[in-house]
Amino acid sequence: MDSVHQDIPICVVFADMVGYSALTARNESQTHTMWMDFTESCLKPLGKDHNARIMRLLGDGCLISFEQPSCALAWAQAVRAAILIDRAKTSPRWPGISMRFGLHYCDVIHDNAEVYGDGVNTAKRLQERAQADGILLTSAVHEQLEANPAEFRFLGTLSFKNLEQTVPTYEVIFADADPVRRDSGSELPSIAVLPFRNLTNNDEYDYFAEGVIDDIIFSLSGLKELHVISRGSTVAFAKKTIDPRDAARLLSVRYILQGSIRSVGEIVRLSVSFEDAQTGETIFGEKCEFPHRELFAIQDNIVRKIVSRVAPNVRALELEGALRKPAGNFTAYQCTLRALDLMRTLNREEFQKAKEQLDRAMELDPDFVLPIAWAVRWHTIRLGQNWTEDRQKDIDAVRDLASRAVNLDRQNPLALAAYGHVKSYLERDYTTAMVYYDRARQVGPSHAIVWILSSATLAYQGKGAEAVAHAKHGLELSPNDYELYQFYDFLCFAHYCNAEYEEAFTWAKLSHSENPKYASNILLTLACASALGNTKQVEASRKALLEVYPTFNLKDYRTTCPIQENDFRNLYLGHLEAAGLPN
Repeated sequence: MDSVHQDIPICVVFADMVGYSALTARNESQTHTMWMDFTESCLKPLGKDHNARIMRLLGDGCLISFEQPSCALAWAQAVRAAILIDRAKTSPRWPGISMRFGLHYCDVIHDNAEVYGDGVNTAKRLQERAQADGILLTSAVHEQLEANPAEFRFLGTLSFKNLEQTVPTYEVIFADADPVRRDSGSELPSIAVLPFRNLTNNDEYDYFAEGVIDDIIFSLSGLKELHVISRGSTVAFAKKTIDPRDAARLLSVRYILQGSIRSVGEIVRLSVSFEDAQTGETIFGEKCEFPHRELFAIQDNIVRKIVSRVAPNVRALELEGALRKPAGNFTAYQCTLRALDLMRTLNREEFQKAKEQLDRAMELDPDFVLPIAWAVRWHTIRLGQNWTEDRQKDIDAVRDLASRAVNLDRQNPLALAAYGHVKSYLERDYTTAMVYYDRARQVGPSHAIVWILSSATLAYQGKGAEAVAHAKHGLELSPNDYELYQFYDFLCFAHYCNAEYEEAFTWAKLSHSENPKYASNILLTLACASALGNTKQVEASRKALLEVYPTFNLKDYRTTCPIQENDFRNLYLGHLEAAGLPN
C-alpha cells in the first residue's frame, strides 16, 4: 500500500452532471444507467486519451487529475464537445446530460489512489460555480497554458466557502455558448442575474442563494427569445454592492435581476428586483417568506414566480419599443415581435399582415428560427379559424416550416413544440408529438407555450388529468401572456377532457373575455354548454360559431377532429351534435 506523501504539482479537475437530482426524480434507474454508460463510453476513454492519472466516481460526477494543465483542459473540452454532438442528434444517447468543470493546478496529498488538500477543495468549489457546459479554471492553470487555442474571460478574484484565500478565476469562452442573435446591429433582449446577497450570518444560505441563481439562469436560458449571461460572467459580483447600471454596462446587458436572502428565526425571506438599466426603471419587485424547513421545497415555486414575471415583462418592453419604430427600420427580431402583436387580435386582415412580417423576418435572416416557428403557429391558428382558401396547401406549408424550424435549431423549445403540435393536430401522430414535447421541456422547462401545446396532445389522447396539469403549469409560467385567450382555451379543453364541465366552462368564458373571435373557444364553449344542459348558452355559442365560421358542419369536422381516444371523441362529437350544429 502506498504511503501518504506530497507530490509535484498536478492539475485537478472536478466535473459533475448538472440537474442530476431532477433527472433521477423522474426516473432514477434510467438516469443511473445513462450516467454509468456516459462514464464508461465517454469520460474514461477520453481520460485515457488525454493521459488522465486518477479518476474517482462520485455518483454524479468525477475527480480526475493530469500532470499537464493543457491535457486537463483538452479533456474537459473533449467531454463537452462529445455531449454537444450527442445532444444535437434526433435520438441522443445521453438525453439531459450537461456537465460543468473546475480546474486547478496545485500541490496535493496522495493516499493510494486518492488525492486530498486545499487544492482539491478549490477545484470542487470552482466546479460548483461553473454554468452548465461551462469550464472554470484558476490563474494557476491559466499560467501553464501555452498551446491551447481556447479563449478566456477573467472573472475576477473569487471567494469560496471554507477557503481562506481568494482565487483568481478564468472562464473558457465557447463560440456556441451564450449566442447573441444580431440582426442589422440589434440584439435579443439581454439579461444578467447577479449573485444574491446573503444577509444572514450563516454560510448554508450561500449555497441556497447559488442554487436559486442556477435555476433562474437555467430557466431563462430556455427562453430562446432572450439572451442570458452565463453565471460564470456574474460570479465576480458576489458579496459586492453594485449599481445595476454599472453591472449592466460591464456585462453589456439591458436588464438586471438581483436579490437578497435572509433568515430570521424560522423564516426565510427572499426579495428580488428586476430593473431596466437603460432607463433606470424597476420593472418589478418580488418578496416572499417561507419556513426554514421548506427552504429547498419552495425553490421551484420561487423560480417559477420570477420567470413568469421576467419573460412577459421583457417581451412587453421590447414589443413596445419595436412598435414605435417605422416598419422600414424593423430587424428580423422586431418583425417577429410585430407579427406576434398582430396575431393576437384575430382580426383577419391584421392576422394576414402578421404573416407578411414573419416572411420579412425570414427573408432578413433565414437562419433565425423564431419567425419560422411562429409561422407554424400562424398557419395552425389560421386553419383553426377556417381562413384558408386551400386547406391542403396550408397543411403542406406548415409541415415544411415545422421541419425547417426543428432542423435549423434542435435545441429551440418553440420549434420543437410547434413541430410536436403539427404532428398531433394535423397528422394524428401522437407518439412522435410527445417525443418532441419531451425534448422541448428538457431544453426549455420554463417555456410556457411548450406546456400549453403539450396539454392539447394529452387531451387528444384522453389523458385529462395530465392535460390539466400541463395547462396549469403553462399558465403559471406566463400568467400575463399576450395570448391568454389561447392559454385559457387549452385549459378549458383539458378540464373538458377530464369531464370537469363546470370548470371547463369557467375557463371557456375567460378565454372569450380575452378574445371573442377565437373559433376553437367558441366550439369548446358550445360543447361545455351542451354537456351542462345550458340551453341559453348553447344558442348563443352556436350563433357565434356560425358567424366566425359560416361553413362549419359536423360531417367535415369529423374528418378533421384531432381527438384520438374513441370514448372521448364520441362524447365530444355527441355534445356538438346535441347542440344543433348542422350536419
